[in-house]
Amino acid sequence: MDGWPDGGISMHEVAPINPWVALAYLASGILFILALRGLSSPASSRRGNRFGMIGMTIAVVTTLITQAPWKSGDAANSYVGIDVTAMAEILGAIAIGIGYCARSSPLRRVLTRGFAFGIAGAAFSALLPSLVRDRLHGTEIIYGLCLAAFGAGSIFAALWVGEARKRWGSDRVVSIASLVFAAAMVPAATALTLPPLLATAFVAGAAWVSTWAAACQSIRQSPSARWRSAPGCSGRSPI
Repeated sequence: MDGWPDGGISMHEVAPINPWVALAYLASGILFILALRGLSSPASSRRGNRFGMIGMTIAVVTTLITQAPWKSGDAANSYVGIDVTAMAEILGAIAIGIGYCARSSPLRRVLTRGFAFGIAGAAFSALLPSLVRDRLHGTEIIYGLCLAAFGAGSIFAALWVGEARKRWGSDRVVSIASLVFAAAMVPAATALTLPPLLATAFVAGAAWVSTWAAACQSIRQSPSARWRSAPGCSGRSPI
């Protein structure tokens, strides 16, 4: 059969994939496999994280180069044919968004708090392999249990954080959840056995999701109407 039914695209019309693109995707896939293997043990988790970051970078860059919306129609699998006009429009829209964030005081406060919490909160996930390996002398099973406790706390928080936002407001939920997350780091730093660390991971996961969910809700609530009406953000000319 030469083509798809109902006037579909013929198999002979499918453009071949650039071999360098295929090689890049293959390399990223191998790096992802190595990342999963490294993350299976606290001793090799750092190496696994590095493999994962490199693999994701290769995959994202390759996708942007080959399948980006500013590519011309006949160059979907090549490195040439970029539509400069469309690319300028996309970059201009990004510049408008960044400028609006800089001028909007409520949005700027939310983004600043989120950035600060993200940097500080990442310490728990980054140091957890060292806690399991050096403090508890545990294996990959212990590390997996800690990750499971963190995930269970996230699911638990997702069940009630919506009601908490309605009752107390997003700003208060963000403040309380951030303080709870910070307080949970104290027992995490002093835990010598598995149960306290599991309890800390559960609380940290709940506070993590509560903070980000409430922060995202603050962004949607406070500046959303002004964002849609900002010049250049609605797709209409400001004139």
